[in-house]
Amino acid sequence: MDISANDYFEIMQLYARYARAIDSGDGRGWAQCYAKDGRYLSSTFGECNGRAELEVFASDHFKRWSDKGIQTRHWNNQVLVERNGDGTVSSSVYLLLAGVSKGEAPKLYLQTVYTDKLIQEEGRWVLQERQSNADMRPDPSQLGFTRWETKA
Repeated sequence: MDISANDYFEIMQLYARYARAIDSGDGRGWAQCYAKDGRYLSSTFGECNGRAELEVFASDHFKRWSDKGIQTRHWNNQVLVERNGDGTVSSSVYLLLAGVSKGEAPKLYLQTVYTDKLIQEEGRWVLQERQSNADMRPDPSQLGFTRWETKA
């Protein structure tokens, strides 16, 4: 089922806020992109449930990269959006995670596909669930990490 141009625009704005929040260390802003009981499942970083866990994850994610001197950028593209019969929205998004250290060329760190379920909560589109399935990621030891997961 098709969605309205306005809903599509609002979902694209959600995806932009999501990427900018995690890339700037705004854990609260990133968590607000999810429903109150939202869920993030990642083949790279593990699982988070609810805004409190999501906020900690995003803040830790930013700190872990910035402590290595790397500024990350999440690049969304090839977005497919479809309304479901129950009023929710399903979406598929390609993502590239790039990063740059001062004085160096940008590097590609992760290629993944997001599979999303979105709902309207308090009059705005939010992620009910996001699954991230990586096609490519380097060994974490190449970046000085002992593991990818940021949750203890």
